[in-house]
Amino acid sequence: MKKQNLLFLIIYPITFLFLIFTGCKKDDDDETNDPTPRQIVVSTSAISNLTTTSATCGGNITDDGGAMITIRGVCWNTNPDPTINDNSTSNGSGSGLFNSSLTGLTPNTQYYIRAYAINTNGTVYGNTLTFTTVEATLPELSTTNISSISFTSATCSVQITSDGGLPLNSKGICWSTYPTPDINSTIVTNSSTSESFSCNISGLAPNTVYYARAYATNSVGTGYGSILSFTTLDYSGSINFFSSISLTSAYLAPSSSEYVNAVTGVTYNHAASGSNNATFGFISGGVSNGATLYTKSTDMTISATPNPWTNESYLAATTLTESEFDAITDGADLLTAMPSIINASKVNNLQDGATNSSVRVIAFIDGSGKKGLIKIPESITNNNDQVLTISIKVQQ
Repeated sequence: MKKQNLLFLIIYPITFLFLIFTGCKKDDDDETNDPTPRQIVVSTSAISNLTTTSATCGGNITDDGGAMITIRGVCWNTNPDPTINDNSTSNGSGSGLFNSSLTGLTPNTQYYIRAYAINTNGTVYGNTLTFTTVEATLPELSTTNISSISFTSATCSVQITSDGGLPLNSKGICWSTYPTPDINSTIVTNSSTSESFSCNISGLAPNTVYYARAYATNSVGTGYGSILSFTTLDYSGSINFFSSISLTSAYLAPSSSEYVNAVTGVTYNHAASGSNNATFGFISGGVSNGATLYTKSTDMTISATPNPWTNESYLAATTLTESEFDAITDGADLLTAMPSIINASKVNNLQDGATNSSVRVIAFIDGSGKKGLIKIPESITNNNDQVLTISIKVQQ
């Protein structure tokens, strides 16, 4: 019995000390082999450079959690708590500050955004911020000037001061004879990227009041500049009268190479164009015009020629007599005498003698839109050494 007690007294303390020792060692191992990693510390930077469709944000990683940051950026959405599965940027790796650019946003829309960081331990997000994009507006622009007004055209200048925060889909000039032209009226577009540009308005009617204004369109709608009015020049005010242009000698060759009207500065040119024909022309307003007379023994043909006339020049026979031609003194009389349709490339059977003289006055419209009359009076019927004298009255 004494031996058993003695054995108990010896084994019990040893066992107790062993248990204490092994328990302490386990606690030490737990402290040195903690399986829980440190948390990444990342914050979301303030929003800046806010526009209708873009913004700037970023973040700051102050603790990588004990593992290298492999991807960092920001994520955003129109719903709270955005994740990298929503819209996001990727802005390099590592700790510290970084910036992010957001594009493709919708104007006047609230977004939620936060920074994120990724390492081998996972993804951590920063604090969530909210922002609202700028509201888009109509473009702002002005109709600055109308210049170079002619009988059928004018030039309009434009200055765009704001695109409304969105790309422009179209820009240019709209015009009408009504006081409030819009893009449903006649327009001319401009494809340049400049904020200041000019547009040429063509196809106008003489002596007519027009209203014009600039326009520019984005996805919000169309903005307009101020309305300016202008009046095209009046053809009916006066005329240029060139009389007694003589085409002489054999084969109807001209007697000289050109005629100059000292008052108007308009030059008339005519030159031989082969046997039994002659070409005459004139230059008015910078546009060359002309015609060719083809003669036979008893009749004659007049044709609008491409050179010096443009392809937009046309002719028409009239029933005017020589005296009626001579009585025309101004543009109003000339326009009254013009036929309603002038669309022929040539007029045949012009009589160069008194017999069966059917056409004496030919109407024309030149390449610049000006109208006029050519008088081909009676002349000798002899095909040799004949002399033909013509006269022209044309709008200034």
